[in-house]
Amino acid sequence: MAETPSPVLAGVERVVIACDADASLTEAEKQALCEQLVKKAGAVTDLPVASAIASDLDPTELSRQASQLLLKIQASGSTVEQGRKQIALTVTPVRAAVNIAPLPAVKSSVTLVKVQGEWIAQGPVKAFNQLLGSGPRKPRAPFHSDR
Repeated sequence: MAETPSPVLAGVERVVIACDADASLTEAEKQALCEQLVKKAGAVTDLPVASAIASDLDPTELSRQASQLLLKIQASGSTVEQGRKQIALTVTPVRAAVNIAPLPAVKSSVTLVKVQGEWIAQGPVKAFNQLLGSGPRKPRAPFHSDR
């Protein structure tokens, strides 16, 4: 039986992510986290996922925003040990150009680990699974082994 799409995704053709962090993360940690959150969101949906640009957030650009789901992410970190931070995420879905009730924020977390000088976000983002997991999926060809 097919999964019923989330009402949050009705009419959505793309997902954009606006990421922000408090002072507990450095600019380098914030940038690495935001880049990886875009990739993690893309892993749970076949919709195009990108970092938000100015027109994605501009209240006068409603025609552009009608087919997008904006995920506003607020991140806050706490150091667990040297080179490892636990990151609390608040993910707020926004459908600015669609007349629906405000959508509730979803809490999630990831671990940010420094590996060979680069910050890596580890673990799934449960908020993405909840908000995007029931979205449209492209049919995939079945796997065929060469054996």
